[in-house]
Amino acid sequence: MRFLVIFFLFPLTAFGQHVYLEVTNLKNNKGNIIVAIFKDNETFQTEEDGTFDFKIFPKKSMKNGKLLVKFELPEGEYGLTLVDDENGNKTMDYNFIGLPKEGFGFSDYYHSGMTKPHFDKFKFNHSSKKDLRLTTKMRYL
Repeated sequence: MRFLVIFFLFPLTAFGQHVYLEVTNLKNNKGNIIVAIFKDNETFQTEEDGTFDFKIFPKKSMKNGKLLVKFELPEGEYGLTLVDDENGNKTMDYNFIGLPKEGFGFSDYYHSGMTKPHFDKFKFNHSSKKDLRLTTKMRYL
């Protein structure tokens, strides 16, 4: 009997709940939105393989400059970075002076500066007990 109780409760706590992410201020429906999920400032600043996960969402269902995406996250602290990968090459493109050529954004934080923000500016805590809703406004230079 204990085995059955543990078996049925495990999926509810192991996989977390849904994250509903509304991406706003999109220029067009070409390409994809790439969401990188980070767990701390060190991996965000160095962009090494410490990234928790990547998600890629086609922009075909975008309406009025907005796209709603959904994914699951286990309980924990995270920060999301987004790239509007308009040409579909799965990377951020930069111009000759090093400025992004494609749109970018951060979870529930609009970055107006010219350098990378600190992780604390866009981090959030996610509980496996409830769904989470976030909004990211894309920025284009």
